[in-house]
Amino acid sequence: MTNKIILAIVFSFPNIIFGQCISELNEFITGFNKLESSSFNFLDDKLDSVKIVGYGEDTHGSAEFTLLAKELMSYLAEKHSFNTLIIETGFGEGLYLNDYIQGKRDDIKAILRAHNSTWRYQTEEFIQLMEWLRAYNRKSDDKINIYGCEMQYVISDVHTTRHFEKWLGISLS
Repeated sequence: MTNKIILAIVFSFPNIIFGQCISELNEFITGFNKLESSSFNFLDDKLDSVKIVGYGEDTHGSAEFTLLAKELMSYLAEKHSFNTLIIETGFGEGLYLNDYIQGKRDDIKAILRAHNSTWRYQTEEFIQLMEWLRAYNRKSDDKINIYGCEMQYVISDVHTTRHFEKWLGISLS
């Protein structure tokens, strides 16, 4: 009897979950046959007066979401002149990453090891995103900047402040 109830719940679960809102979601869902910047061309007429595009991910550190972010940023920068990327990382961490994509530093792996508070950006896909941003900035007059907006980890903010103190020749502590 218990096995039959469990099977009934397992087989009914998708209908219960998806049956409630699928019609509302259909308006906002799209699929991709391949993942490249041109996959986002369907947004062209919707972005005419848009200044900010939000992008969320279902899981942190997934290769697919990082690749999607790279192609989306490529599309937004090249077709719609977006030039700011804000990611879920500390503000100070974002400054180190921005230095890298601006060509001020050449050590992305060292930056991620020393100044990044989480594992999710220490992936090959994230490094590819940073390398793409850096290459884009090398050839473009309208540079992309990256900023962090996570407030849970602030160690890089402390490092940045200490570097700034040293540069100014003062001590705030």
